[in-house]
Amino acid sequence: MRVLETLTARAMRSDMAQLFTLFLAALVVVLGFAWPATGTLANESWFSLAPARNTFLALAAAGFGASQALIALPGHLALGGDRAHWLAEARYTLGALLLWVLLSVPFEVVSHAASYPATSLAWSSLVAVLTVPAYYGLGLMLRKLVGVTRLGWLLPIAVPGVTVFLAWLDLRFDTSLFNPWTSVLAPSSYALVAGAATLLTLLYLFGPRRFPLRARRSPVAAAPTGGGSS
Repeated sequence: MRVLETLTARAMRSDMAQLFTLFLAALVVVLGFAWPATGTLANESWFSLAPARNTFLALAAAGFGASQALIALPGHLALGGDRAHWLAEARYTLGALLLWVLLSVPFEVVSHAASYPATSLAWSSLVAVLTVPAYYGLGLMLRKLVGVTRLGWLLPIAVPGVTVFLAWLDLRFDTSLFNPWTSVLAPSSYALVAGAATLLTLLYLFGPRRFPLRARRSPVAAAPTGGGSS
């Protein structure tokens, strides 16, 4: 119960709550514009809503991953409790993002039932579940890279820039490996790539790790005293 309460509290924090409200509003707008005005027109709303939903999830996951202080330079991390705190923060943020997937499912179910696409709802749901941790890990990696290179000011540009670049690679080479927009429309190798990235992200966040219990001794304190005084 404590885990669920903490997860709920993270999802209700202002940074996530405001963006989630925007996410739902965007889904309503997309569904409203894509829904046919008359019954004589074919309903193809799912072909707009599913890609939009998955792309928003990918960008949000990458953005929140890049904002985690867990992936700062080692010198920026305090020892012991602070590092453990940021690791827990990163875990609960990922869990809250997965709640977004669950809470936005009704929009896709309605549009899928009305559109009758050849692609099953199970596939698009799997893609959404894999997209969130995969792009969250991408955000963590980007934060690490800009931290190492001391180019933190690039981070707000790097997140959408890398996402667009990955989508461009798929379009350029006629593949479906990285693009969150086209990946939901038909089964492809995207699930393998996103699945591998998801596994790496989960291993990083939930794998065994050691936290230093005390600060290192300084060279002055560790130096020998040289025996008794003369």
